[in-house]
Amino acid sequence: MTYATDYISPDTCRSLAGLFLARAAKSPDGVAYRHFNKATGQWQEITWSSMVRIVLRWRAAFSGEGLAGGDRVAIMLANRPEWIAFEQAALSLGLIVVPLYANDRPENIAYILDNTEARLLLCPETSYRQHLAPALDRLGSLQKIITIDSSRTDTGDSRVTDATAWLPQPSADTAAYTPAVSETATIVYTSGTTGPPKGVMLSHRNILENCYAGLQCMEIYPEDTFLSFLPLSHMLERTGGYYLPMMAGSTVAFARSIPDLAEDLITVKPTVLVAVPRIFERIYRGIMTQLSTRPKPVAALFRHAVEIG
Repeated sequence: MTYATDYISPDTCRSLAGLFLARAAKSPDGVAYRHFNKATGQWQEITWSSMVRIVLRWRAAFSGEGLAGGDRVAIMLANRPEWIAFEQAALSLGLIVVPLYANDRPENIAYILDNTEARLLLCPETSYRQHLAPALDRLGSLQKIITIDSSRTDTGDSRVTDATAWLPQPSADTAAYTPAVSETATIVYTSGTTGPPKGVMLSHRNILENCYAGLQCMEIYPEDTFLSFLPLSHMLERTGGYYLPMMAGSTVAFARSIPDLAEDLITVKPTVLVAVPRIFERIYRGIMTQLSTRPKPVAALFRHAVEIG
């Protein structure tokens, strides 16, 4: 295994978009992401060089919207490769990304979009109908809504466009681009449980330094696989399960859902899991429940293995 020599330092990349390009240049054939394709029923891999081509499509689509550096664009998706492509394309143009929780309350979503004056939003078509359509009259700054996984094309709103129609055709052009230089990378909002959600502005440097500091405390290798299931709209997962593995050259596999997590753990066989205590408590209870049905020598052997590490 390799260690540390593959890390990309903040001084080398200077921005999150620069980090992505530096990793793609350093590990073009390495597996960046794995995701489950519902159409084929199979897990698929995306290399870093393939991810660059995907980001270029999103970048070209953004460029046609008349957006300027510092404009806010929002994303409301479950963890998937499109989340990464959207953000990397936006960051490369100096845009500020505003992540939204996919299952947040409609009033919170509308408040954040209005408070940030977001000009573009990417979301599932079902989320648009359930959460956004009733509040669109209050969102004057929102000029474009890109829907994904659409089951219908007629929404009755000229601002709504399906992603397949919005994105340009794939191109063989893989010409490198120079990321725009910007200070603020993202505005992340609190859950809003004690009042209106409150936004926190985070810089590229802040996030990069956090990742790099984390890598000085943990041995993360390019051979490692992360299983991503906490929402990317939260900075714990975004930092520890997205930017940090990118800095180290590791692979990220996107879990299908929380109910499928146990099966995904068996299939993906991750070496790193970023999680909150509640998840580990659930795993522990599941193990102990199974042990209670096994012969006593088996349970004793398991406990001994845990004690010695």
